[in-house]
Amino acid sequence: MSAPVVSPIDLPLRLADHPGLAGGFVRTSGAVLVSLALASCGGGGGGGDSGGVVVTPETPQSNNNSGGSGGSTAVVIDAIVPTAESFRFQVNSALSTDDGLQAAAGGAVFATWNPTGSERLYAAGMKINFFGQGRGCNTPANDGPVSNGDDAALSDVGTRTGIDTSASGLRRWSPSGAFSACAADSQGLSGPNMVVLNPSTATGGGVGLYTGTGVSTGNASLLQPYTSAGQNGNGTNANINGTFVQFRQDWRSAPRRPWVGSPIPTVADARVVASQTVRAINVGTEVISGSPVQAKQQITVNFVNASCVDGGVTSARPCQLHYLFNTAIQRAGIDDWSSVAWFQNGKVWFDAAQGGIPVIEGPAKAAGTTITDDSTGLGLFVSRGNTAQFQAFSNLDFDLRISFDQLLNALRIVVARQNGTTPSAVSDSQMASTWGSRWNDRTAWALMSVAQAQEVYNPVAGRQASIGGSFSQLYVGPQN
Repeated sequence: MSAPVVSPIDLPLRLADHPGLAGGFVRTSGAVLVSLALASCGGGGGGGDSGGVVVTPETPQSNNNSGGSGGSTAVVIDAIVPTAESFRFQVNSALSTDDGLQAAAGGAVFATWNPTGSERLYAAGMKINFFGQGRGCNTPANDGPVSNGDDAALSDVGTRTGIDTSASGLRRWSPSGAFSACAADSQGLSGPNMVVLNPSTATGGGVGLYTGTGVSTGNASLLQPYTSAGQNGNGTNANINGTFVQFRQDWRSAPRRPWVGSPIPTVADARVVASQTVRAINVGTEVISGSPVQAKQQITVNFVNASCVDGGVTSARPCQLHYLFNTAIQRAGIDDWSSVAWFQNGKVWFDAAQGGIPVIEGPAKAAGTTITDDSTGLGLFVSRGNTAQFQAFSNLDFDLRISFDQLLNALRIVVARQNGTTPSAVSDSQMASTWGSRWNDRTAWALMSVAQAQEVYNPVAGRQASIGGSFSQLYVGPQN
């Protein structure tokens, strides 16, 4: 599908803009008014070598992260019952062929690092994106090529992600310096970030993501954290490195409407499920004032109102919401996450670098917990699966539910913030001005994308910080 001339943007968010560094990456172009960019942006560790081709695996750090871990008993989630309004990506043997992978993803696979926008990026399908500063490459170096990565790094990536990288049918993607934006002696570099796909339901199968920063033994890798100057010279995405696997939807021609139950027009909650593992997470233990080091894994979901888009998109009329669910996080110096105030509730904030796109963010909490907005107390979503983890874990299902009333809460909070008032004082006409005339029509809201992502924030030269994990399933659809 060709990208429309005027449409919202579907991007990651800026980690450094959010209290406690709990947010995500930003898009740095002004494309919010003209394109549906799906790019996931990131950065890496600041100033040192960003990993090696031959490395000694870091020891996963627990940091005594006891608060809110939910204990050792995994929550068994409700059965998933897909409908025509659902998107479900499951790892299985069908993904071993190009046709099978394309069918499961809903479109072609496209991989790049530091993407800026293209029809292939906007089209439905699986998008694999890496973000950071290329060693010996221009600033910015955009739309970089992706290769298989270095063979010597593969087994180490398998160790850190839990994926069997010796399996037949393995697919792999890693950023490469083999293009004109990189110096001659950098064009043979790749990694350290990597995505691997083992199309097996047995142990060692799944989609693995590895994001690494810092100095280690062996040869230098390509992708480093953005420096303090950031991705664009203005500090955007400073010190960040990221890896994203995103599933773009054809929300125009074949919309999936997660608040429409079965049979139509049954009222439904939107349900977001990810089956995840984090095999290794390491930020070290030394705390340096003003230089926090953090690694996280998350689910991101975008919903869009196509009717609103038809009326035109502006910074005051975004027509979409970006949800960011934190499922694993570790930060040097934090031993008890239950005492970290900014991690207890949800929040609604605006990403100025993306034209003011609203972000609804919060952690997965204990099953049955409603996550509320920290400034208004309004409910944003409910956790029905496992709670966010603070150390390595295996095969946990995260299950988040957003009722239509909770979606409307988020929409009202956005409009209230725009108008300097309270959600209860927002009028229907103000809602329509921001979200279009069908703002309260659950059939008008569609899934734009769902992703699993990793981010590492590392401003300390020479400091190793990394995360390796995987997923076997991503699902967004109605729950009657």
